[in-house]
Amino acid sequence: MDVTEQERKKKGNKRDKPEHDSPTNEERVFQRSKVIDRTPTKTEINRQQQNTKMEEIKTMIQQLSQDFKEEMTKFKREIKEDIQEIKDDINILKTEARQNREKVEDLNGKICKVEREWTREKNEMNKKLAETEDKIERMEKTRIRNNIIVTGIEINTKESKQLKEAVARILNEELNVKAGVNKAYRIGVKKYVVELTDWESKIQILKTKKVLKGKDMYIESELTREEMAIQKKIRDIAREERKKGAAAKKSDYLLTLNQQINETETKLKHRKHKVILVATWNVRTLYQAGKLRQALHEMENYGVEIMGISEARWKGVGEISVDRYKIIYSGQDETTGEHMNGVAIILNNKVRDSLISWEPVNDRIITARINMKNNNFTVVQCYAPTNVADIEDKEVFYSTLNRTMGSIPKEDIVLLMGDFNAKVGTDNNGLEDIMGKNGIGEKNENGEMMVELCGLHQLKIGGTLFKHKNCHKITWVSPDKKVQNQIDHICISEAWCNNLLDTRNKRGADIETDHYLVVAKIRAELQVMKKKYKPRVMKIFDIQKLNKEKFKERFIDMLREKEASIDYDNKGIQDVWQHCKDAFLETSKQVLGYKSSKKREWMSQDTWNKIKERRELKKRGLSAKTRENYDQIQKEYSKVAADIKKKIKRDKRAHMESIAQEAQKAAERGDTRTLFNNVRRISGTKRSQKLIKDKNGKVLTTTEEQLQRWTEYFKETLNMARTNRDALTTAKQPELQINTEPPTIEELKEAIQSCKNGKAPGIDQIRSEMLKVDTDTTAKMLLPLFRRVWIEEVFPDEWKTGVVVKLPKKDYERAFDSIDRKCMWTALTNKGLPQKFVNLIKEGYNGYKCRILHEGTLSEEFETSTGVRQGCILSPLLFLVVIDEVLKTTVQDKKRGLMWTFEENLEDLDFADDICLLSQNGKQLQEKIDHLNEDHALEHKGSNKYRSRL
Repeated sequence: MDVTEQERKKKGNKRDKPEHDSPTNEERVFQRSKVIDRTPTKTEINRQQQNTKMEEIKTMIQQLSQDFKEEMTKFKREIKEDIQEIKDDINILKTEARQNREKVEDLNGKICKVEREWTREKNEMNKKLAETEDKIERMEKTRIRNNIIVTGIEINTKESKQLKEAVARILNEELNVKAGVNKAYRIGVKKYVVELTDWESKIQILKTKKVLKGKDMYIESELTREEMAIQKKIRDIAREERKKGAAAKKSDYLLTLNQQINETETKLKHRKHKVILVATWNVRTLYQAGKLRQALHEMENYGVEIMGISEARWKGVGEISVDRYKIIYSGQDETTGEHMNGVAIILNNKVRDSLISWEPVNDRIITARINMKNNNFTVVQCYAPTNVADIEDKEVFYSTLNRTMGSIPKEDIVLLMGDFNAKVGTDNNGLEDIMGKNGIGEKNENGEMMVELCGLHQLKIGGTLFKHKNCHKITWVSPDKKVQNQIDHICISEAWCNNLLDTRNKRGADIETDHYLVVAKIRAELQVMKKKYKPRVMKIFDIQKLNKEKFKERFIDMLREKEASIDYDNKGIQDVWQHCKDAFLETSKQVLGYKSSKKREWMSQDTWNKIKERRELKKRGLSAKTRENYDQIQKEYSKVAADIKKKIKRDKRAHMESIAQEAQKAAERGDTRTLFNNVRRISGTKRSQKLIKDKNGKVLTTTEEQLQRWTEYFKETLNMARTNRDALTTAKQPELQINTEPPTIEELKEAIQSCKNGKAPGIDQIRSEMLKVDTDTTAKMLLPLFRRVWIEEVFPDEWKTGVVVKLPKKDYERAFDSIDRKCMWTALTNKGLPQKFVNLIKEGYNGYKCRILHEGTLSEEFETSTGVRQGCILSPLLFLVVIDEVLKTTVQDKKRGLMWTFEENLEDLDFADDICLLSQNGKQLQEKIDHLNEDHALEHKGSNKYRSRL
């Protein structure tokens, strides 16, 4: 490659252009001309003007767009504000409408409640009126039993004695009957009432009066108004028969017979209240919200006094009270079971006081023994397995039922009832002692097992004994309404079969179940259980009224009046205390009254109206003539039933929300008592009474038996066997310099003000709120009493009686109940407490007694010899004093704790009755424990092994 080419390549590299791109001379000239001549052409000017206009238009459009956006934003904001205002107005209207609706529903509920109360009172008045009329009728019948009416004779005398003698002479002359006459008096023209001495004379006169035929004299028996009405009917019938040409004869024998009939009718009428109605019903479930209320409503509608429930679906066993009813139930295990099966018995207010005992056998059988005038009733409510269930399940059920029936006292009248899923049929050949011919269908396998059981225990199946239409015999209808059977039964002891007056279903009862209510009418008379002793029922004053100014003012005024009337002179401590107590109790009773135990009805009137509508649809369906009409009614029924479930859920939710609001308000004002009560109500915890057993493991079901068992238990707990150990040997400290003068009125006022509200009252039922409503008056009233108690060192008897409220919990084994009181006095003295205080505390324990509170009822009182006082504010402090002295004895001989400082060891950590012993090693710790168990001042040795840890 030559030099020229190399140089050219170098230049090309510098310019970074290929060689063939170099311009020619002509091209260079042209480029220079272009650079020099840059005058814009007309086309370019037009283009620039167009671009300028386009820019202006674009700017204008952007401005318009921006203005439009701002206007739209403003418009949208205004629209949103208007919409929000409309929404707020709508919410206000909704709130007002809801409040108005709630007020209307509440008003309707109150109206219905008043109507129900009025209806109940009306029925009671009608019943009392009927009883009074019967009583008057009987009295009138007794009064005129020996009276006759003599017509057609004229006796011209006004003297009663002469009139009596004249009537007796005429009867003797005309009838040849020597009848004794007590009285005779004129009741009209030639008409006299004659009172004979005896019934035999009257019968003899009525039998021989036919000799007067054709004479003006006529004799008849004096009748009551009811008997005269019957006689008039007989005469009218006789008159009609004469018109027809038939011979009608009315004799005195007929009147005598009518009189006997009337007496019998009156007796039966008087015995109407001795008939009780017993029922059984498979309700499918009581676990669903609102079902129990509906069942109780139907029970009241039909006047049923004892109702057995099959398939209740409640878990656990126990008893609850709802309004005026007591419900005892037995279901599957409360922790591991399901909401399946379950049986219950509901007793109304008349029967609940006659309940002797009850036993929850299992989730299919429950029994209740009821006190009757002649013989006791034992009611056995069952829910048997279905006919297609495993034979093993059936055999287990009937085996358990057989054992249950065998344990019933032989003299009792047995009522076996429930859903047996058993068809017994109509064929009673060879089974006349067990069943009648009025059953339905053919006997199935369950029916055979049931008949065999009834024969074994001499029972008669009530539903087969009475002639009724088939529609009144069936107890179950299949879901498609094509199959109808009699599978629910009520059986009674054969020996008392005549007391069973009727058994049939009540198809009108409605709770959305495929079973009918089966009711038996039984001749029996309830008898209230006689108590071995009359336990005292604790009534609660309505303290909440003191929050209202008018009640508070009335309370203060009346309390001041009663305080001014108290005479403190020449009165003993017991009398002064009684006057003070009466002042508070009488004032509270007159001003506050007692707290009502009625619960608020949570189901709205709208829901009850729907339930009524569903019941009416069921009645229409029962009377439907065609299948098409029935199906149409059934669709309406299902729709209303679904609507009822929604309404019940809505009512329940509204009820819970109202309780939650109350809880919220209580939390805001610091009312923890109301807060926790409402939280408990929201949680839905069923406050049922758990089963209590005696020492032998027998289940105690009546309140009286349970109260006696609790009393027995606490008698043992609070009266432990004394040990002969010596008193505490800790060093005695010098007596503390404390003022021992009687309390002043300022100290008493301060003490009254420090009392906490909401605490349970003692045996005197005086609450702290009653004392604090007027502190000056209370202190003025109590100061003379307190000063005398302080000086004389004597307490009123009620101050030494405590009420034990049961609170199940785990603890140092009966720690508070096991303190030796002798050691307690020693411990107080060793602590340097002045003897005045020790004496006063001792007086509070001398003859100290307790009463157990169970189900609102107080037991008999009993003395206690060990432990600190139940519920006394001094008890925790006294316990700590004794425990401190006891723990000191464990280190008197030797230090066994952890080194805390150079000269001191940390031996234990204590909080109330919880103790933590500290040691360097296990041996020293065991020495401490042994020393504590051997030497401490607790009558009951040992700690709670379930809570002790090493």
